[in-house]
Amino acid sequence: ALVIAQAALSVLLLAVAGLVTQSLRNLETADLGFETRGRLVATVSLKAAGYTPDRLPGIYEQLQDRLQAIPGVSSASFSLNSPQNLCCINLSVLIEGRPDQSTNGVNVVFNRISPRYFETIGTPVVRGREITKADTPTSRRVAVVDQAFVRRFFPGEEPIGRHFGLSLPGHGYDYEIVGVVKDTLYRNPAARQSPMAFLPFTQTVEYEPAGYRRLESGMHFPQSIQLNVSGAPEKFEAPLREALAGI
Repeated sequence: ALVIAQAALSVLLLAVAGLVTQSLRNLETADLGFETRGRLVATVSLKAAGYTPDRLPGIYEQLQDRLQAIPGVSSASFSLNSPQNLCCINLSVLIEGRPDQSTNGVNVVFNRISPRYFETIGTPVVRGREITKADTPTSRRVAVVDQAFVRRFFPGEEPIGRHFGLSLPGHGYDYEIVGVVKDTLYRNPAARQSPMAFLPFTQTVEYEPAGYRRLESGMHFPQSIQLNVSGAPEKFEAPLREALAGI
């Protein structure tokens, strides 16, 4: 009986090990929507460093310029969230010209990003453009969405130039879609992900409800830094720390 039990347990363990191995192989070849090689990702907390919302606009350009100036860095960016790390904020939305109830039950993942973000993490722009330095506090409010967003809200339609906003009266026209990017897995690859929208740090919306105002303010604090580097990414840890210390 003992031998039979041991043999049965061994077969079970071998089966589980085989499944785990196959899952790892699948992950290695899976299309995650971003580049996994030659990238360094770091977390940062400007709140812990004592920054307040009114000081954030001045730090954005400094952060971009100092990171980009690190020798060996092809492109640099920062964001609220990054793929498989620090994700995500889900909110319901309104779509321009659609009844409010048309988006019921569908949440959208929101992310704030800097210019060159998609270039840095290796996510292709498939239509339109990405966020740039031209998207300033005084220019029209813009957003880039992913393919899942288009499939859900604009099937068979042209999404560029359409508007959407958070699910509040009068906010269905807050953001104009200027680009579409490839779907990217920000959460567990096995989990179903909601459509995504990417907004620039430099633009904001004034909300009446206090909770939404706090949410909007909190989303303007970058939490993730990305570097696209030449060579071993771990060699850029010290230069990154020095650049941040200089700021």
